[in-house]
Amino acid sequence: MKTDLPKLKKYVLEREMRKRGGRYVESLRLAHNPKMTQRELAEKLGVPFYTYISMVEMGATYVPPDKMADWAEALGVDLQEFESKYMPRASTDNVVVPISFSSETKGANSNSGGNVLEDAYPEYMREALLGVVRKIMHLVSTIERHPEMDAGENILYVMFDPRHPKVKFPANLIEQYHDEVTITLQQGIPRAEADYEWWHSLTVDDDCFHVTLFFDGVETPISVPWESILCFADKTAQFGLGMGSFDTDDFPDQCDIIPLFPSDNDRIH
Repeated sequence: MKTDLPKLKKYVLEREMRKRGGRYVESLRLAHNPKMTQRELAEKLGVPFYTYISMVEMGATYVPPDKMADWAEALGVDLQEFESKYMPRASTDNVVVPISFSSETKGANSNSGGNVLEDAYPEYMREALLGVVRKIMHLVSTIERHPEMDAGENILYVMFDPRHPKVKFPANLIEQYHDEVTITLQQGIPRAEADYEWWHSLTVDDDCFHVTLFFDGVETPISVPWESILCFADKTAQFGLGMGSFDTDDFPDQCDIIPLFPSDNDRIH
């Protein structure tokens, strides 16, 4: 697969900025006495799920520019200071502004913002979870190739970031879905009874999975890199993995979405 190196470099730089910005947010939250939990911060912001805070702090998503004033107030800092130290995106001229951390902004956790092992855990955990998704998708592709297998009914949801440079997805659909695309793969359900349009030709490799979907009745082959996946859920098994910011309305209530780094060892339903 040919890779657009400038786009990939920009994507990697933006991801690193989100991670640094996330550590800054975490340092502000932990600096409160007593320490503010992710759930408490979510309540202050009016965010329905505290896992969104977790996603921001680990760099899986970012604070929207129009919400920075709310975040600054909730974290107890001046808006100008927050904006100057939290830079989640590259500027319009593609110049990436690095984020610096002083000893005053590290809060109660002295390792926040620089410990090599601490920074490695989120990435390694994400790789491990994506390995689970890859194996499940490989199993689904095997079942598709062998219809004689009695695998029962399965309904899978995959949410991914269509802006990832390695994603192969129609440009007109990216404009329609913007930051998040959710596809549904129903298996073992007669086409006439399926809730969503059909799919076929699912293949899996080390970098991504490929599948042909129907959008408005038109066959559309797409390719989704594993690293672009934000959330994966299996409605039948009532299980899911959250690896980025996502709208839970796109997923069934029956699924327990387990965030990458949950707070209070809890789940969302």
